[in-house]
Amino acid sequence: MKLASCSCGAKFDVSNYSAGAKLKCAKCKSIFTVPDDAPEEVPVPEQATAATAAARAGSGATQKTRTSTRSGTSVTRHETKTKTRTGTRGVGSRSSGSYKPASKSPTSLYLTIGSGVIALILIVVLVFVLKKHEDTPKNGNGNGDADAGITYEKIIAKVNPTDARGWLTVSDTCRQYQLSKEADEALAKACGMKPDDPEIAKRYEAVLNSKMQGIDPKVDKYDDKVFAIAEEAEKAGLKKLSEDICVFIVGDRVKIKGINPKHPGANKKLGRKLTMWGDWDDAELVDQLEQFAKTADAERKMLDGLTPWQRKAYQMKKDIEKSGMACVCVSEKPYLIAVQENAAYSAEIIAEDFRKVAEHLYKLFRKEYAEKFDITDIFEGDQAEEVLPIIVYDSKKTYVEKNPGTPEWAGGHFEPATGWIKMFKETGKPYETVFHEGTHQLVGAATKLKGGKDTNMFWFTEGIATYFEDFKRDGNGDFVIGIKSRQYLPEVQRAMRAKQHLTFDKIIGKSYMQFRIEQSQIRDPFQQNQFVGLHYAESWSIAYFLNTYDNGKYHDKFNEYFLKEISGEGTLPNFVKIFGDLATLEKEWFDFTTNLKLD
Repeated sequence: MKLASCSCGAKFDVSNYSAGAKLKCAKCKSIFTVPDDAPEEVPVPEQATAATAAARAGSGATQKTRTSTRSGTSVTRHETKTKTRTGTRGVGSRSSGSYKPASKSPTSLYLTIGSGVIALILIVVLVFVLKKHEDTPKNGNGNGDADAGITYEKIIAKVNPTDARGWLTVSDTCRQYQLSKEADEALAKACGMKPDDPEIAKRYEAVLNSKMQGIDPKVDKYDDKVFAIAEEAEKAGLKKLSEDICVFIVGDRVKIKGINPKHPGANKKLGRKLTMWGDWDDAELVDQLEQFAKTADAERKMLDGLTPWQRKAYQMKKDIEKSGMACVCVSEKPYLIAVQENAAYSAEIIAEDFRKVAEHLYKLFRKEYAEKFDITDIFEGDQAEEVLPIIVYDSKKTYVEKNPGTPEWAGGHFEPATGWIKMFKETGKPYETVFHEGTHQLVGAATKLKGGKDTNMFWFTEGIATYFEDFKRDGNGDFVIGIKSRQYLPEVQRAMRAKQHLTFDKIIGKSYMQFRIEQSQIRDPFQQNQFVGLHYAESWSIAYFLNTYDNGKYHDKFNEYFLKEISGEGTLPNFVKIFGDLATLEKEWFDFTTNLKLD
């Protein structure tokens, strides 16, 4: 047990009190403070100590007792020395024989026994006094036998206002003197200062829980009374307890009268907000929904003032934003150009440059085919909604990451399903790529308008794209198509000389799907590249031949067959029907192509 001493010398058991607690001495009625480190020992009355020493005196033993104090801790040190006396017969001796210690007298024996009895009596009296001290009412308001002069003001007079533990001691002292309200207030202050102190937090939580249990659920405004306790908890730094109480208030699973799922204070404390439908929900979510509603309403009003094409282009821009890729978008009917932002270049300049190139392509295509096939309205009419989107990635790495499965040699591609051209800024021939893939895009849009099913023959699909791919600029800076390809002409001529070229019966009637199947069956990468390269080169040569041979002998027939292709009727029989005997046409093509020379 832990003992503490009053100034009068009386000692008391303070095991049940915190350090700093104020106690009243049962002997002298004065107030003393429980020290930080009370010694854990059983006090021995002075009378008993003296009696015991007297009893030991007759044994020939001398006992020295020293008491020292270190850092407020009582330390008792016992040093015992024993003296032994022996008698020896010698010169000058009055008697002979050994020395015999004197026998204990009856008086010494009585003193020893009496001292023990006195010590026992004192211990019994001390226990009785302490018990009476604990049982004595300690009411600072004047109730009972306690000192009526003990007040809350006096208790807190010496406490450090910023010391949480000091206020905990104040709480203990107040509770000793039955100042319950003041004890709770002091504990609340302690918790507010140091809510992370486990002891303080636990004790104050117990106080608040007791308050909650003391509220009758049947009373009016039960939820408000409980909410007041939640506010007390929050003020004291017990945020988790405060939230738990608020959850209890709004909990619809608790069937208690007074529980209010729409209690404003509890819902706000839980981070909720009232919706336009009168329900409480997560504040962040409600804000997002409200902002979305405002944005959607503003967007709807804005879209109402746009043309069909503008609305479609706007939606495409939104889709790009949702993908998480930062792009600069430039739009002018029929094109939408999106260039990925990068610190290494100006995306605005690149986007405008690509838009101008695409515009040149459209003018050439419009002049050659759109007007003839009556498809201009899908790109230019008031109700036109055909948007031709082109996205330019900042690097080939990004292009491959965003489009898995693209061939290593690809500089870009057209997606028939989405209508998008996808390429990257670093491609070796960016303008040629725009012309090639852009032709696919224009033909795809025309095919969709004319009811075709995008089942064009391979030679036509790639032939018309490679025919537009090779261009030059005239003195005015305008683009001119229909020139000899420095990439494809040498390749097809080599194949012809080696008699490895594809005859018309093996290429004219081959669909794009059939080409893909044949390509996939070739396992060797080198042979596969040769296969693809020859098909592209020969497709260019056929398109170039049909458009330029003999001063345009077959030019109009090519346009006629073009219409068949975009109408879903591009077949070998229709080709023969338009161009005549296949063998004759093939010989003309062979002779014409083998004799071509690059400028």
